[in-house]
Amino acid sequence: MLTLTLDQIIAISASVAGGFSALATLFTVLQISIQRRESYRPELVFSTTKFDTSAEQNSHSLSQQLHHDFKVTIHNIGLGAAKNLKITWSFPIEIAVEKVNILTAKGVNLEIYKFEKNVLSSTGGETKDMMSMWANQQIQLIDFALPATVNSQPISILIPHAYSTLWLAYYSNLILQNNLSITTDFPPLKSTITYQDIGGAKHKIEQLLTITLSSFIHNKRKASGFISSKSIN
Repeated sequence: MLTLTLDQIIAISASVAGGFSALATLFTVLQISIQRRESYRPELVFSTTKFDTSAEQNSHSLSQQLHHDFKVTIHNIGLGAAKNLKITWSFPIEIAVEKVNILTAKGVNLEIYKFEKNVLSSTGGETKDMMSMWANQQIQLIDFALPATVNSQPISILIPHAYSTLWLAYYSNLILQNNLSITTDFPPLKSTITYQDIGGAKHKIEQLLTITLSSFIHNKRKASGFISSKSIN
C-alpha cells in the first residue's frame, strides 16, 4: 500500500491545482481570442434601394435611365473591414429572353431579343441595335468595404445591364397588354459575394434580388419602385 508523507500530499495537491489553473488560463485565452476575432469580423448586408426616374429631365430613354438607377446598396455592419470582395451575378437569361419574346409574339410592337455567344441583342424599340455583353457583367471586384462605424457611406452596385434590359422589356410588354397577373413570373437575380476579413478568413453570402414597381409610364419615361433582397444561405 502506497503511503504518502504530508509533504508529498501537499506537493501533489499543488501540482493538481497548478494544472487546473493552467487549463483555466488556456481556456480564457482561447475565449478572448475567439471573441476578439468575432468582434472584428465584417458583416455585409443588402438594404432595400429605391429608384425613381420621374424627376429626370433629359433625352435618355427609359431603359438608359433605369439602368443608371438600378442599384443595390451594401452596408458593412460588422466592426472589421472586408477585403477582396468578389460579386458574382447569375440568372436564367435564356428563360428570361424566352418569356419576353413570348409576350412580344402576342402582338405588342416591341423588340425581339436574342442571346447568342453570351451576348444579348435586340432589333427594335428603344433598344434597337443594342448589344449587352453578359459575360463581362457577371463578375464585379471591389477592393474593400470599411465598417459603417468608420465610413457610413454604403457600397453602391449597378444591376447588370442584361438583367435590367430584359426586366424592363418584360414589364413594358405586360403593361401594354394590360396584363399584370404574371408579374411575379420573371426570374430573380442571384448575387453571390465572397470576401475576406482582415485575418484572411473567407466568408460568403448569397442573395436573391427582386425589382418591384410602384409606378410605370413607359411613353413618358417614368418609373419608380424598389429593389429588395432575400438571403438564401
